[in-house]
Amino acid sequence: MFAVTIPFGLVLGWLIPIGAGADEESQIARVWEMSTLEFIPNERLGSPSYPYPMLLREVSYRRQVLIHPVPIDYWTEYSEMPIDGNGYYYGPIQTRIVYSPILLLPQAFVFRYLGTKFGLSFLTVFFSVRMATLLSYAVLAWLAVRSIPFGKWTLAILAVSPIAVYQASTVSADAISNGIGLFFIGASLAICLRKNIGLRDLLVLLLLIALLFLAKVNLVALALLPFVLLRPSDFNTRGGYALMALGTLVLLALEVGGWSLAAYPRVQSSMIEGADPVRQISHILARPFQFLSLIFRDLLSNGAVYLKAWMAGYGYDYWSVPLPTYLFFALAIVASLFIRSTIIRPTERTRLGLVAVFMGGYLVTASVFYVAFSPVAASTIFGIHGRHLFTTMAPLVLACVGLVSPIRVDWTRWAAGGAVAGLLFFVGGAALSYHVSCGSQVYRRGLCYQPYYKNWAPDGNLSQPLNPGVVLSQEIIPECPGLTEVRVWMGATADTSGATTVTLMDPLRSVELAKKVYAHATLLEPGWKILEFSPQWDSDGRRYLLSIRGVGGGSGPRVGLTIRPENPAVKLWINEERSALDLFFQYGCLSGLERALR
Repeated sequence: MFAVTIPFGLVLGWLIPIGAGADEESQIARVWEMSTLEFIPNERLGSPSYPYPMLLREVSYRRQVLIHPVPIDYWTEYSEMPIDGNGYYYGPIQTRIVYSPILLLPQAFVFRYLGTKFGLSFLTVFFSVRMATLLSYAVLAWLAVRSIPFGKWTLAILAVSPIAVYQASTVSADAISNGIGLFFIGASLAICLRKNIGLRDLLVLLLLIALLFLAKVNLVALALLPFVLLRPSDFNTRGGYALMALGTLVLLALEVGGWSLAAYPRVQSSMIEGADPVRQISHILARPFQFLSLIFRDLLSNGAVYLKAWMAGYGYDYWSVPLPTYLFFALAIVASLFIRSTIIRPTERTRLGLVAVFMGGYLVTASVFYVAFSPVAASTIFGIHGRHLFTTMAPLVLACVGLVSPIRVDWTRWAAGGAVAGLLFFVGGAALSYHVSCGSQVYRRGLCYQPYYKNWAPDGNLSQPLNPGVVLSQEIIPECPGLTEVRVWMGATADTSGATTVTLMDPLRSVELAKKVYAHATLLEPGWKILEFSPQWDSDGRRYLLSIRGVGGGSGPRVGLTIRPENPAVKLWINEERSALDLFFQYGCLSGLERALR
């Protein structure tokens, strides 16, 4: 466990830009607040007497409007700067991370002592906080594998999955929550499969359930595991099963219910517009079968997407993961199912119980996201990502342990080799995606399209109709060689008379690279209008000019504009008048795998 999790986690921890972990910007805000020993979320955060270090906001990967690789001078710029090196932010700020404090407690204490007490540099503190996440997860995952009575290889492969190691390498409450979930599964199976449950075993099960209820709320369904595996007759203590049920309900009310009442009302402002938990619960209770049907349809529609993200993914899905990552991880999981590392094999009852726990876990996860993040009576479930199902899926996979091998093969080598190979491709993809311009194109087909807009809203701001005589002129300065395509977003036009001309010039050479005339009758649907031309291998840093003008009669299309000033390196002119905005455009460069295969 440690031999895989720690080395790969350390490398990923340094490769992943600050703020590129899932909700990492909000996670570090909670860590900062907890480092002052304030454990109720948003109690002091954002108050004038408790300003927030500007560095924690400014250097976040999510603050980029246009997504770029990590700058070469990043380390030299911030390596010696203290946490308060850029001053403090005195405006309002809130964290959406309102989970139990235990999920970020190690990180908070690292921040408190390394950052506040000893005053180490910002980068040292931040990456030490990440390492606290990694070590905490590795210890919990190791305990899980040690305790589980069967399927040790399968649980170990799950624990070192790319998505699990990625989350453990960032500042994330998910890492410790995942670790607690895996440990609960392993330890609970170890106790329940013994049968003959005494008072001590009962107390240990209740302690495990108490620990589980400190994890994220969607894991509460894992508490069903002892109840589906044990019968009342398995207890030595009279009424032991009922005592376990009563203790579980009390812990659920105190830990999950109590904390929810104390913490979740403090994050109302971050909910999706139209979401109302109280009204949503009323809607579900009034139409329970309709809600179950919605969950089933969502699984059918998005199951493949969830499964892919459950295996691997980079934060916010800005970049794609190399295909071999998925193939090798799938190989490792399948191979682990054939390994018989212990004498104990799951019985039919155990397998069915694990499947039932998975179904309950998926139902709870879907319900949580529907209640908290979906508009009332919505026909879809908002916000579910494959990473949210990481621990929920574990019982389903473990239910398949002990398959009969169709061939005589050393499945241990295949499982270990697949897991390591998958992580190697995953880490390599992260290095290319986050640190090299067009790096992800090394392992995927297609052109490298830039700029990469964080705020993808092509129809969010459209120009006035492009009437005859109106000229839009947009500078383009590619950041990659091999420029071979430029595309601009145009809205639909209602007037079918006339035409719009799109031209790309190389002004320094006075060369027209491409020109296309679009009859307005062909512009009845919004979308990209594309100019293609032969690759310009010296395009990196070179200035080009994209011009759009109406010709003939009639009112032309409305052209997409950025919703705010986003690219200070280039300019847009509207009839020779400088605009503060830019056209919503992208250029495509021929690079990487696509260049090699053409």
